[in-house]
Amino acid sequence: MALQLAPDVTMAATGGDLVFLDVEQDAYLCIPGGAGDIRRTSYSIEVADPDLAAELTIAGLLVTGPAGARGRRAAPTASGDLDGHVRPRISLADRVAFTLSLALNHGRYHGRTLSQIVAAVASRGQDPSRTSGALPNPILLRRAMIFERLLPWAPRQEACLYRSFMLLRFLGEGGCDADWVFGVRTRPFEAHCWIQAGGIVLNDSLDHVRSYAPILVT
Repeated sequence: MALQLAPDVTMAATGGDLVFLDVEQDAYLCIPGGAGDIRRTSYSIEVADPDLAAELTIAGLLVTGPAGARGRRAAPTASGDLDGHVRPRISLADRVAFTLSLALNHGRYHGRTLSQIVAAVASRGQDPSRTSGALPNPILLRRAMIFERLLPWAPRQEACLYRSFMLLRFLGEGGCDADWVFGVRTRPFEAHCWIQAGGIVLNDSLDHVRSYAPILVT
């Protein structure tokens, strides 16, 4: 039997280290220098050290099962951000839509686990435009820039998880869709997330997100 990532677990290699994300437990596990000992193939997870394989299985990060492709979508390659795009004129209707969106989605975020939040956005379906080669349409870019402009006046700013969730909801209410990318880096360890449409980062800078290895895309 082959080893596979558990259903709610993802992993990424960065700087020679290996990081697991257990979405159900909202927990990260970093194995310093482990990128050379654990390898993902098209069909399974290969672990060089049998003792390490046993420990990861006991921890619930790996499971045994028939060899077969089990994986999540890869993150589109980031190639730009909103810098340089002409900012739109923001109308009263835009301000009202932004304010209502934050209010309506407040309860969909607070009090929920990471697993519940990710499941909520993952259930929105697959938009054909969410591909690495697709360029964001003007409506999506406009809504992203409205969100960016008005967010500093919002009563709650919070962390990247909250801001990304709210932006994704705001885009969806305008008939648009994008990828929610989670990334990690080590030495020191840090986790981050952002919203990306095609190669365009919508709520962060390109230089910043490039320092993170994508570990989950939804």
